[in-house]
Amino acid sequence: MPIQTKLVGTLTEGEREAIARARKVAESLVQNIGLLELRKSKAISDLQENEKKGQEVLRAVQERLGISNDTPWQVEPDGNVSIAVNVQSEGEV
Repeated sequence: MPIQTKLVGTLTEGEREAIARARKVAESLVQNIGLLELRKSKAISDLQENEKKGQEVLRAVQERLGISNDTPWQVEPDGNVSIAVNVQSEGEV
């Protein structure tokens, strides 16, 4: 059975304008959110590409310096590259 309705009143002009403004603002906000999501996606992609390029440089440095994959190493802020070495303390055999 279809739902029946009964008119109980009408909106004032101010109410109609306020609802129209709220709808317009909501539509604009939804559109802005969509644009921000696109920008966010692009920024994430750029970040991933930057990370990939950085890793490629590090692999090239590792290869150029002859550092094996199982050797811990690091790049210092001044550009020096250090590897971890085992140093025995006195009394160790």
